[in-house]
Amino acid sequence: MLKIFLAEDTPELARVYAKHIQNQIFINDYQAELVMSTPASQPVIDYLHMTKVTGGLYFLDIELADPLMNGIDLAIKIREIDLDADIIFITSHDELAMTAINAKIAMLDYIIKTGGLEVTKQRISEDIELAIKHQVMRKQISGTSFVYTIGSKQFSTQQSDVYYLESAPGDHKLVLHRTNKVTELNGNLKEFELEYPFMIRIFRSILINRNNIDFFDAKQRTITMKNGAELPVSLHYVKAIKKVMDEK
Repeated sequence: MLKIFLAEDTPELARVYAKHIQNQIFINDYQAELVMSTPASQPVIDYLHMTKVTGGLYFLDIELADPLMNGIDLAIKIREIDLDADIIFITSHDELAMTAINAKIAMLDYIIKTGGLEVTKQRISEDIELAIKHQVMRKQISGTSFVYTIGSKQFSTQQSDVYYLESAPGDHKLVLHRTNKVTELNGNLKEFELEYPFMIRIFRSILINRNNIDFFDAKQRTITMKNGAELPVSLHYVKAIKKVMDEK
């Protein structure tokens, strides 16, 4: 889950940006949440001290009217706590760009408000999409995620959240069954079988998560998953399934 933070001290702009961020999450079905919209720095710092965040997305007003710290100071503090943070400055002052660069924060973007509200919103949308991609890449490297594509967008979920994957009508269409969601996605079973060793084939058109098997009935040739789904097992795969069950 990508955690998004907004620090903007102009109330009307904060409302517009927050609504746009929430709309983008909803429209694109991003695994993300807007954790807070705040005019001050301390709520962001307090949250990061209380809750571990890795690779959060931070939209910061560079001239935050906060007696404790401005946007650049806040970004430096965020970087100390969340090393993988994606930091975006939103400002009316293009002359401060070099100050931000010299602070060595490694910002993702620098949005100039004077370009117009629609341009700012478009840049925010692009930055959210890029941060989502960064999150997917980190999870791929860690080896704990299951990454899939819907249309032109990549998504990921925890491997433990995956129950089974089955072919659907249409070219390269699959149906992913997760804990609380069913999703149609792009790809073919062979690709997922090769990429994710925890996914095993039990039928020509079905891959299952071996770690979410509840019971195997060899006589009836059916597998019951931990979510209660009962799936058929082809005779061709019975021996392999028995071996998997012996290893559990």
